[in-house]
Amino acid sequence: MRQLLLACILLSSAASPGAAQLRWQTFVNAGEAWCLEARGSEVWAGTSGRLRCYKPDGDRVQVKEVPLGEVLAASAVTAITFDRDSLWVGTRAGQVARLDLASNAWTVFDTRAKLPAATVTAFCHDGQDLWVGTTAGVARFNPLRQEFDLFTRDDGLPSDNIICLAADAGGLWAGTDQGVLRCLRDTWVWRPVAVAGRLQGRIEALASTGENLWLVAAGEGLTRIKLTNGEVFSYRLDRYGVSRVVTLRVVPPGDLWIGTPEGLLQAPASDAGGPWRFIEQALPQLTALQVTSDAVWTATRDSGVWRYQPATGEWQQFKPAESLPGGLISGVAALPGAAWFAFRDSALAYYDLGADRWETYQPTAEQPRRLRDVAAWEDRVYVAAADGLALFNRRTKAWRTVRQAELADLLSDEWTSVVATGEGVWCAGPGRVAVFDSNLEHQATFQFQGLEGNRDGSLPRLQVDPNNGDIWAWGRGGAFRYLPRARVWQEFEPGLFQPTNSGSWQREGRLLRDVGLDNDSAWLVGLDRVMQYRKQRNELCLWNADHLPGLLDPRFVAGDRESVWVAAGNALWQYLRASGNWRSWPWSDCGWQDVRPTALAGDDEEPYVWAATTAGVARLELDREPPRWRVFQPSAGIVANVRRIVTTRFAVWFVGDGGVTVYRREQSAQ
Repeated sequence: MRQLLLACILLSSAASPGAAQLRWQTFVNAGEAWCLEARGSEVWAGTSGRLRCYKPDGDRVQVKEVPLGEVLAASAVTAITFDRDSLWVGTRAGQVARLDLASNAWTVFDTRAKLPAATVTAFCHDGQDLWVGTTAGVARFNPLRQEFDLFTRDDGLPSDNIICLAADAGGLWAGTDQGVLRCLRDTWVWRPVAVAGRLQGRIEALASTGENLWLVAAGEGLTRIKLTNGEVFSYRLDRYGVSRVVTLRVVPPGDLWIGTPEGLLQAPASDAGGPWRFIEQALPQLTALQVTSDAVWTATRDSGVWRYQPATGEWQQFKPAESLPGGLISGVAALPGAAWFAFRDSALAYYDLGADRWETYQPTAEQPRRLRDVAAWEDRVYVAAADGLALFNRRTKAWRTVRQAELADLLSDEWTSVVATGEGVWCAGPGRVAVFDSNLEHQATFQFQGLEGNRDGSLPRLQVDPNNGDIWAWGRGGAFRYLPRARVWQEFEPGLFQPTNSGSWQREGRLLRDVGLDNDSAWLVGLDRVMQYRKQRNELCLWNADHLPGLLDPRFVAGDRESVWVAAGNALWQYLRASGNWRSWPWSDCGWQDVRPTALAGDDEEPYVWAATTAGVARLELDREPPRWRVFQPSAGIVANVRRIVTTRFAVWFVGDGGVTVYRREQSAQ
């Protein structure tokens, strides 16, 4: 069972020889399939941790796995393509790798090859060049220099977020979150495509047949542009029971296959080519479509890969073997020797360091399914979800759900954060905080005008002050502190978080970014400032670029015994408690340029500060003189796009896209 759960066990140069085998472990669900590509009769699938090859052999299909842990970051493979003698792989971690099929040797391209540190969304061959679409621009591979030429907003693109690519004889088409772009082969200049004021939003998929360009536009469905005269056709697919189109694929002589969550559609090559054909098959969470000479293959996020054979009308499912739940991790409750994880839209999972084993608990139809946060107290686990609150008892395996339908005082079923203490359970949602006892019996609900959420459902948040038991609630519009002994709330005025530039909040849409708590202070990070609230004195100190020249775009705050750390856009900033002085540790010392911090954690167990940015993970090692950075390259195996770092007595947890990495300390590894 252990081999099925582990996508890879990866070693780092940081591990000591005696503890190396257990020092670093990364877990992802490689059953999530994100892309498909055909090579002859074979079909290759990119998953959340590896490549899979499906090779038909008579009535059977052989499945071969290609681990990538020693080549690429532990990240989802989001794009695949083949050229004459190579396999190209793109990942969510912003890497591209080329496998020479003759020598079986890998070459990895990343920021050092002028690729952006952004998700690879698409590959496209235009007959001469290989193009790579990313969420930070589109790049063309230069085989002479073995690097990429990147096109972004600076080159005239209206958006850097490239979702899909297609090629024809004249050049390239690109779908973005702001419409369609055209790049002509003779100029290599990108221009927006105006279609009578339409198709200006997000383009989900593209396919070119030479005479026609097919598009899937958000809010407009399936569209065809006849390139000879620019005529535009729209297609209503609700007569087939289709809710939306996910992906397109063109096959000779130009027939179009359309992938939807309800099944497959086959459109003829020409305007008069005959009726469309609908093959009904539930394909929830559909991600990709590929067609070979005798089959149509589809990839899904949660139910594996499906094969449809038109000759027989039969479907065959290749279920994922991994037991780790799929999807993003939306909440973490770390214990000294274990951790609970809430997988958004999926399940609860528990990992025990000592047993080296995962346990998964799938809520039934009556329990909340859209999980947003998790808290643990003894054998009880509390879940905040976008569709209710729940208590799970690990000892009895029993669930209990609380919803507004049975308790109107909850005001809504949308919850984003939960904390548990010996005194009770606290849950936060937009504009309110509810209090429960340990059995999830409702005690009170407090409403706050400034406790605002944000678009991605990650705010508001709750924190427990470990020093005095105070409860802190904060959203993008303000912060609130509850003093249990006095049973009163203290509000911090939203004006404290207003940026120096009055227009900044409109662009950011978020005023308060993070809160950190230590023995005598609360640290609050706004758009362009850091504030220290001294609890005993009830006073506030403020720092911004006027006080700390160079402080740019602060985002996260964390502390250890001697310092408070703030991750900003240009550096890691250190506040020395003893002297009250600040110093900075630039990201450029890590070899990073133009990065954005994504997570931060101080460490009281080892002399390290852990930081994650859009370029990767590093730790500042304070036991060296002078202190210096240790950068963990993607090949070290840390899960990609780390969004949260949690330190405990025995481990450090890194939560990223679709998985988690655990760094075991010396004592737990032994």
